[in-house]
Amino acid sequence: MKTFLKMLLAVLVGMFLYGVLMFFFLMAIGAAFSAVGEKSSAKVEKHSILRIKLSEPIVDRERKFDYMSSFSPFGGGSQGTEHELLSVLWALEYAKGDDNIDGIYIEADGLGTSLANMEELRPALRAFREESGKFIYTYSTGYGQGQYVLVGESNKILLNPAGGVQVSGLSARVRYLKGFFDKFGITPQVVRHGKFKSAVEPFLQETMSEANRLQLSTFLNTTWDFLANAIVDARGMQRDSLEAYTKRVVLGEGAEVVTYGLADSLVYADQVESLLRERVGLDEGEEINFVSLEDYVAFAKTKQKVSAKGDRVAVLYAQGEIVESDETEGIIGGEGFIEEIRKLREDSKIKAVVLRVNSPGGSALASEEIWRELSLLKEEKPLVVSMGDYAASGGYYISCVADEIVADATTLTGSIGVFGLMFSAERLMRETLKVNSEVVRTHPHADMGTMDRLLTDEEKAIVQRSVENVYDVFTRRVADGRGMEQPAVDSIGQGRVWSGVDAVRIGLVDTIGGLQVAIARAAALADLENYQVREFPVKEEGSFDAIMRKVLRKMQVLGPKVSTPLGDEMAREAKELESLMRRKGIRAELPFRVEVE
Repeated sequence: MKTFLKMLLAVLVGMFLYGVLMFFFLMAIGAAFSAVGEKSSAKVEKHSILRIKLSEPIVDRERKFDYMSSFSPFGGGSQGTEHELLSVLWALEYAKGDDNIDGIYIEADGLGTSLANMEELRPALRAFREESGKFIYTYSTGYGQGQYVLVGESNKILLNPAGGVQVSGLSARVRYLKGFFDKFGITPQVVRHGKFKSAVEPFLQETMSEANRLQLSTFLNTTWDFLANAIVDARGMQRDSLEAYTKRVVLGEGAEVVTYGLADSLVYADQVESLLRERVGLDEGEEINFVSLEDYVAFAKTKQKVSAKGDRVAVLYAQGEIVESDETEGIIGGEGFIEEIRKLREDSKIKAVVLRVNSPGGSALASEEIWRELSLLKEEKPLVVSMGDYAASGGYYISCVADEIVADATTLTGSIGVFGLMFSAERLMRETLKVNSEVVRTHPHADMGTMDRLLTDEEKAIVQRSVENVYDVFTRRVADGRGMEQPAVDSIGQGRVWSGVDAVRIGLVDTIGGLQVAIARAAALADLENYQVREFPVKEEGSFDAIMRKVLRKMQVLGPKVSTPLGDEMAREAKELESLMRRKGIRAELPFRVEVE
């Protein structure tokens, strides 16, 4: 009887919880349908303040809605609110002349935007402040050095009295996997060209080579110079003072931060609201009309004049690993991406193309095929490349054909090198799993590249010739595209990476600037004065997906989402391991990733 009552109680509780969840789910659906039916959910009234949360990533392109990742238990799998870079830049430009927007309030807890995109947003914030005369206030419980790229443009940087400012320099970490593979009997077989091609180092060595240490150190120092100069320029500090702060403390607190000039005042959140009320002329206790960035972007879009007629500049996004596939979502699939390029080449309304590259490279074959299609496009209309965080190895391969290349100061580019990678699990199968594999073949190399055995010396020589041939083609493509001699390309190639600043110095990039600079250059090359900007590939998210995205956001499933260092780290490591195990065949790929926090 007791067991029956327990089960009955459990069922009743379950039904009650189910009913509560369904109630909120249906409420969210209703709200989402209402929101979808409106042109803009923003109410931009007099004395409004645009609120920007740095925890909400500003990306080149919002990811396609993914139901499974929406319910990921790890922060790294969430699909929270994302804002697209061009849309945000247009919104900030419109806000300058919007009489209803009195200023901007930045909530700087968290950082979800890449360094290159922050580099593009910084001048937009400065222009908003200087050209409109409006204010920018920023508040956080604790600032990191990456956030200062943006918040340094504020009129006031406000800090919680219990918070601090961490400006401690940069570091990069590379994990070496040789011991791991040895333990499990897996043998990476690598053939490479270029002394700096350290993409394969983690498979072959237990420690970092001097060549890799050199290029990492050079890149980090260049990036730090950019960050440090951005901070001292915006805050009116001396570089020596910032360096003294960096070397003396890890996390400066309170009055010390204000003394060094890294914050203006120590205040609590309620005091920040009082300061904002005073700035916009509200009495104490009156409600501040905040407008979220998401709502204001939607509002600003309704003010744009979009016509089916007229000349257009296309922005084509090339994001992710370059692979032999027809996919274009999150990766650069050779077949699918070639089809997108071909459509732009044949579209008579498209007068110029900007290729926005955010890629560490990948398949050498797919890179060559994309290069070919881009070269055909360039014969008919101007092609300008805009580099984001990464445009390296295969990412540079597909970029070098452009009429002009524009990069951010901190773009990681170059890495002109090639390697071949195969895995053998012969020891794992024989010694650990006690599996014996017998092979019957018609020719000596019929089973070459299988995981059952190692390559023979003859087969290694075959792969080496293939790697050398691909590298020769790669350097010729760069030489032709950049107007250089092939030996000169080889001298700055061999897999070495460069920052955007250094890439301009050695001739791999034409100028430092962001996506809007690249769009302006493309329009100038096409002699356009009045034109529209269109983005490609065209999004295919249906109305149901849009509704579900809004539903899940309102239920707090998508965002904001609780994110833990362990969850984010596990998500990153799983993604990187998956990428590592895909690296087979002849590759033109970046050796590492760098994140600035």
